[in-house]
Amino acid sequence: MNLWEKGKEADKDAFTTYVRKEICEHLEKFGGPGNDLEPSGQQQPIPEPSLRDIYSDKAPISRDISEQQAIQTNLLSSDKNTPDEREAAENSIPALPYLEDWAKDRTAKHRVLAILGGFGMGKTVIVQRFADKLFRDGNGATPIYLDFRRLILTAKPGQPIRSELSDIILQTIGREAAKRINAEKLIAMIRTEPCVVIFDGLDEIGNRIGRDHAAALYRQLLELIPREAWQADSENKGTPDWKACPTRLIVTCRTHFFRSFAEEQSTFALGDRGDRRLRASIHTLHMAPLTMEAIKQLFIKSPGEEEGRRTLQTIQKIHDLPGLARRPIMARYISEIAGSLLLRHQAGEVINIATVYEELFNRGLERDSEKRQALTSSDRVDILKALALHLHAQGAQAMDIASLESWFDRFALNHPGIELILKSGGIGARGLLQTELRNASFLVRIHDDHFVFAHTSFFEYFLGLALRDAVLAGKVSALVNHPLSR
Repeated sequence: MNLWEKGKEADKDAFTTYVRKEICEHLEKFGGPGNDLEPSGQQQPIPEPSLRDIYSDKAPISRDISEQQAIQTNLLSSDKNTPDEREAAENSIPALPYLEDWAKDRTAKHRVLAILGGFGMGKTVIVQRFADKLFRDGNGATPIYLDFRRLILTAKPGQPIRSELSDIILQTIGREAAKRINAEKLIAMIRTEPCVVIFDGLDEIGNRIGRDHAAALYRQLLELIPREAWQADSENKGTPDWKACPTRLIVTCRTHFFRSFAEEQSTFALGDRGDRRLRASIHTLHMAPLTMEAIKQLFIKSPGEEEGRRTLQTIQKIHDLPGLARRPIMARYISEIAGSLLLRHQAGEVINIATVYEELFNRGLERDSEKRQALTSSDRVDILKALALHLHAQGAQAMDIASLESWFDRFALNHPGIELILKSGGIGARGLLQTELRNASFLVRIHDDHFVFAHTSFFEYFLGLALRDAVLAGKVSALVNHPLSR
């Protein structure tokens, strides 16, 4: 038992081989079945484990992917700044077939795919569906799904992840798989066997440790590709040399995790390799909004076609809920509350739009609550109310990143809870809070590195809350010449 608990892997392997040999020799003496010795008496080599063995008979994704999540989502192939909705609608392609083709293509031009998108655009769902499909196909690249959210529990705010690459893999691959693998052997297999390693949620851990440390973590994970393979790619003008290394990488991240397009590009540049020819090895893809046809399919799948169509007709009467539903997570939330909305509508009740939006926004805020962020849900609501009021007072819909951060600095000094974080969080607290501000669920980065509310309805809802608060506090007159958020 001491050997098995504390011994070296080599000693364990030697002991297992010895016991196996003894058993086989005794079986041979008694003429029993199961003998795997060669006629010469030499033991046959024990087959080496493969990447697929680490999952046993289970898929790499521990939770089921529901039918409701399995609606068609699209990707927009773009190396430019955040695309607008028209471009996304006209040029997007079905996400799952694209990823499957890329994983099988022995002449693929990109070793790394960066899948970006705003809050609730379906990044995690699509890579989980992709990993599940690769695993169940069983005759191609093996998916290695690494969930960065698993690093959050042990990460310290504003501090780098100091773990070795092997330890990071053990923490992010999932408990069951981690029990069955030796991480060092896994890294060796990843470098030599056809596989797709998925780093899901760089922004998730980045919110905790900061953008610079998240970029360093990403560079560390690029070490899964041997330096010799990167060199071979470089000599091939950035086109991957799949014979040198068959490994492919995917990273997902919120677009607005980055202050600017330049910061986004510098983060996903291939580490410290400094070779411009390698830029061709990484390709950026953006999650496209759902089409109306996909939204219809979502509503029909759960309750059935007839009831689904009736529900959708009711939803279309409520102020721009179909527009909100183009964001996959909101489409799911709307479909979840649609049944109760339909019953209330059929009963002759007046549906209070504010009540509907409150439910949707609360679900959106709760979705980020597991990330152990410094800002509470209440803090985030306060920020978004004040920001909506500030934009309204300025007659603007968007703010450049410098103005947004300057506004937030002034706001934080007048918010007791956030001011306390700044005073107690050390030198990196301001940067972490500004990162959380950009990832406050309802803000997105658009062209020219400006930030806006993800949808006009989000802006209107929080502006309404701010105006209501001003009325209740008797401060309406103060808004005329001196808006509260200035």
